[in-house]
Amino acid sequence: MVTCEVCVGSATPFCLVEGMCYYRCVSCGLIQLEADVGEAFVRDVYDDKYFCDGGAGYADYSEESELLREHGRRYAHAASRFTNPGRVLDIGGAAGFIAQGFRDVGWAPTIRDPNQRMISIATSLGMEASTGTLETLAVREPFDLVVMIQVIAHLYELNKALDITAKVTAPGGYLLVETWNAASLTARVLRKQWHEFSPPSVRRIFTPTSLDRALGRHGFSRVASGRPQKWISGSHAKSLLLHKASLDNPVMRIASAVARCLPDRLRIPYPAEDLFWALYKSHAVAPFDAARASAAAGAHPDVGRGLNS
Repeated sequence: MVTCEVCVGSATPFCLVEGMCYYRCVSCGLIQLEADVGEAFVRDVYDDKYFCDGGAGYADYSEESELLREHGRRYAHAASRFTNPGRVLDIGGAAGFIAQGFRDVGWAPTIRDPNQRMISIATSLGMEASTGTLETLAVREPFDLVVMIQVIAHLYELNKALDITAKVTAPGGYLLVETWNAASLTARVLRKQWHEFSPPSVRRIFTPTSLDRALGRHGFSRVASGRPQKWISGSHAKSLLLHKASLDNPVMRIASAVARCLPDRLRIPYPAEDLFWALYKSHAVAPFDAARASAAAGAHPDVGRGLNS
């Protein structure tokens, strides 16, 4: 058994994938990978090959630019229902395509990503951006909104990262998370054949309940949630399915055989049954302390209706 990152309960072996073991917490339902990694590991996993060589990443990340920009606009509109557009920090924002969507709606984005090439593209698009991980982030001013789109599953040091998130979010500010749902029907049926079991990149998989508990420990409470309206390209779908098929996955082999016929630029609506988003509000009342945030960086229910705007 291992200790759950969220509730400090007992996590027992759940499934073995590519020789690595995922554990499931008997209390909150979090599924986590027991592996000791750090920032150097993150840079290696999300190097340039992740964005252009297929596999668990992208065949060509640039082909997703307009789809991601539209996705950003939908989330920007959703967040704007709760607060006026302001400063937004996009964690794992890569080349800034999602951030562009936020900028279209009036937000002022800043991007943090471990891949230097992606950050260079983001800055060429006029974005404020820096290279590195959330766990080593230090900022001078708080953000009205922090965004983690399919990122929280990959953080290498969860509680340190969430502590920094709480410190860089303005009192009364918001945190938007999109991630995979370990309690979904797809996850329960496919188990280890589910595409989200992709070690060592995927470090943990939440349920809505375990995500609430994780963020509640850091002063956030959920104010809205749903299933996203999401589109992916044919090339990205093929890349993911071929990767899982190569791992002796019979279900994915069948799916990948079908996917081979898809045009690369085809827009595919993702069913989103195993994906959810949640918006959290910070209840911090203390004024933002840049020195404290900098020191922290150096120190150690079912989802509701969909997002359709």
